[in-house]
Amino acid sequence: MGEVLLEVRGLTKRYGKLVALNGFSYRFEQGIYGLLGPNGAGKSTLMKVITQNIAMDEGELWFRGMRIQGYQAQYIGSIGYMPQQQRIYDSFTGLRFLYYMAALKGIGKAAAKAQIPELLRRVNLVEESRRRMETYSGGMKQRLLIAQALLGDPSILLMDEPTAGLDPKERVHIRNLISEVAQEKVVLLATHVVPDIEHVAKEILLLHKGQMVCSGSTRMLVETVRGKVFEAKIPKEELEAAMRRYLVAAVMPEGEDVRLRILCRDGSPVIPCEEAEPTLEDVYLYHFGENA
Repeated sequence: MGEVLLEVRGLTKRYGKLVALNGFSYRFEQGIYGLLGPNGAGKSTLMKVITQNIAMDEGELWFRGMRIQGYQAQYIGSIGYMPQQQRIYDSFTGLRFLYYMAALKGIGKAAAKAQIPELLRRVNLVEESRRRMETYSGGMKQRLLIAQALLGDPSILLMDEPTAGLDPKERVHIRNLISEVAQEKVVLLATHVVPDIEHVAKEILLLHKGQMVCSGSTRMLVETVRGKVFEAKIPKEELEAAMRRYLVAAVMPEGEDVRLRILCRDGSPVIPCEEAEPTLEDVYLYHFGENA
């Protein structure tokens, strides 16, 4: 077991009658943790509480074995945050934006001057750093937001939907970059896109309606739905009835027939079928169903 850098105990957050987080608890060591769940699951609220952008109603945060109350400045200085929305100044150049963010974080000019060129290199934006951000692609803006999150070399890095709206090539680039910068850090990566975390996360936490449904490595979670995933080949005219009866993960036309990937919580489908190898996407659909 490694050192627990961040521990969340009984975290609850309400917005009026809506309970966004309900007694969430977890212990985070070094590594990448995927926060997986549908929209409204509580992923962004959890990150905002951890970063102290909003106050919790109940619960405690512990950092390196100490409760953060009383030394919040030290704790906040150990956090890097990449928000979901690209709310950055389009009239700024990438370089100016990083110096501006360094100033907001209380990083001195000398330290910023030492860090920023290396961060631009790591996110592959050296040549574009003097361009206005209004000319940046979505992927370039996301990489710049990763760079600002890394200012000050934080030990806890939180990323909210870091690949949202990106094309497949940029998604892969961002995922590889996250794996590269995750050395000796706790990285919380919130998403509802399964491939973003399937192969990079040390552990995956499934959240729904503010509560943790289950957690574990990809391999462990996949094993929980083994024997519940099937494939069946049926005539096209039977598709509508099958869609009403089963949780269908995929539909693949095959001539006059269709091949279905079906998830069953109890037993097996009554139609002729064969058991299929489960995936993390099956785990997601099994738990969240139509909410996915």
